[in-house]
Amino acid sequence: MPDSPKCTSRDFWWPTIKNIADNFEKFLMEDFDIVQLNTKKLDEALEIYERGWWAFKEQVYRKNAKEELIDLHKIIAIYILSFLKTEPFHPSEPESEDDSKELVFLANEYFCLVIVQGLIFAETKNNKIFQMSENDKNWFIILLNNLKLKHVKLNTVNISPDNKSDMVDILSLAQIVYYVEKSYT
Repeated sequence: MPDSPKCTSRDFWWPTIKNIADNFEKFLMEDFDIVQLNTKKLDEALEIYERGWWAFKEQVYRKNAKEELIDLHKIIAIYILSFLKTEPFHPSEPESEDDSKELVFLANEYFCLVIVQGLIFAETKNNKIFQMSENDKNWFIILLNNLKLKHVKLNTVNISPDNKSDMVDILSLAQIVYYVEKSYT
């Protein structure tokens, strides 16, 4: 990232995200004991986020990228894509048709949902946990799973808003996060 300013997320959002990841792992280990957090992949997600954050700013704001800020919804969207690309949570047993283990095999998608909730509350300083309707939550997880599968198939390491598909993913996710916030907080 030559000539790019330091991404403040490392100091501002990352401690919250690491705390959420640690608590999510504890929750998964208590209930399933077969999913673990790979901290290297989590740290890799931060690096992907930082490159994607700057690339997004350059693509949108061009010469004013250093001065301009992006809103929380786009920050969350870029984080989501980073987590879906790196998949920091992995089950230690093969997938099965057992519906009771859905959380195990969609751990990264559910983690992204928890990130949405956690960062919205950290920003608004609202300690009331919102509960999405089961239908909305299911469709959000399906969307995230399809995004993850798309990125796995593309096998790209970075988020590149120069790539129209990545830009659409960022903007679409940001709009969805906005509506989640507006609907449930």
